[in-house]
Amino acid sequence: MAVVNQSDFFQNADSQKIFVRSWVPDCDPVAVLYIVHGVAEHSGRYENLAALLNENEIAVYSQDLVGHVKAKYSSNIPFFMMGHSMGGLVTTLFTIQRPDLINGVVLSAPALVHAAGAFLVCFRPMSH
Repeated sequence: MAVVNQSDFFQNADSQKIFVRSWVPDCDPVAVLYIVHGVAEHSGRYENLAALLNENEIAVYSQDLVGHVKAKYSSNIPFFMMGHSMGGLVTTLFTIQRPDLINGVVLSAPALVHAAGAFLVCFRPMSH
């Protein structure tokens, strides 16, 4: 399967240039995954994971963090976010603030603190 790899910059509201990249299969994707990397990482570290997901017709987007999610996708396909370490915290906060935009999350060693028995599960069941 052919994959379209793209990278670019966009300017956020604070006039900072943010590097963004995407790995999109050349077919209609069955889902979209937005990866938020951890501390001392960059989006390029997830290229092998993106290739594996592309083989399964999943489009992958990421950015080098300063802190603004920007990905365009069709609202007709499921949208997931994956966050590692600090990216897990960013993903969790985004999901809490905008649960209407997320079908599910994957957290890898998220930078979260357990607070006196409080647990939070954020997800929206997918409709078929």
